[in-house]
Amino acid sequence: MDPILILLYIYAFFFIFFGVWSMFAIAADKNAAETRQWRTSEYKLHLLELMGDGLPAKYSQEMDPILILLIIYACFFLIFGIWSFSAIIADKNAAETRQWRTSECKLHFLELMGGWFGSLSAQVCVHHKTRKLSYQIVFWTIVILHAAGMVAVYLNQNDIREFLKN
Repeated sequence: MDPILILLYIYAFFFIFFGVWSMFAIAADKNAAETRQWRTSEYKLHLLELMGDGLPAKYSQEMDPILILLIIYACFFLIFGIWSFSAIIADKNAAETRQWRTSECKLHFLELMGGWFGSLSAQVCVHHKTRKLSYQIVFWTIVILHAAGMVAVYLNQNDIREFLKN
């Protein structure tokens, strides 16, 4: 396996890990402040926010709906990323041995469901589907849609919270 791919997956794991860790640290800090117990230092909270996903430290007692969306997206990102990675590698092996191939529609569906990072990693590792322009156009459109969705959630956090709490 390519060392670059391993580093990319380690980075993605720590990004998700520190995001969840910061969520629990912030919630524990708020609870400790209300019960006058030992609190997490401000430095540690800011460090967790920088290492993780930068979630704001403004939480209520119940779980934040944005955090639930983030956890669901992280699960989809991980599951479909691994699935997409293995599908690209299987398609590459099938192409080399002239066997039945995985359809591009299936590959794009896996990318759309959150596996775009796994697909990108596999494309870099095994150099498969990197020169086919029609595939790359759809792939990068899916990546842009994911990025736009994350930006939209970030910009409309309060509206989403109100909608999901009602």
